[in-house]
Amino acid sequence: MKTHQFRCTDRNTSLYFVVYENYGSLNGGHMYVENMQVGVLAPENAGTNVIKASVVGNTATNIAFQLHKSPGSVMVANYGTSPNRVEVCKASYKYQ
Repeated sequence: MKTHQFRCTDRNTSLYFVVYENYGSLNGGHMYVENMQVGVLAPENAGTNVIKASVVGNTATNIAFQLHKSPGSVMVANYGTSPNRVEVCKASYKYQ
């Protein structure tokens, strides 16, 4: 098992994401605020160097985080009829 780790570095510095990978496939994850788990993630690959991570149980089904590996950033994206996205923070990225 390996992990993809995204930690905000410029603002929202208490926000942290861990996405798990088993045998090359994304398999779950967690979102943390102030080192407390606040959400379970359903990740999927969304293009080169991007992981789309929806929060499990979120009633807003069109909303997901976009975790960008390079350059590191965390965005919130709306995939509805008027798609758009907003950057939450710049982030460090670690794969281990």
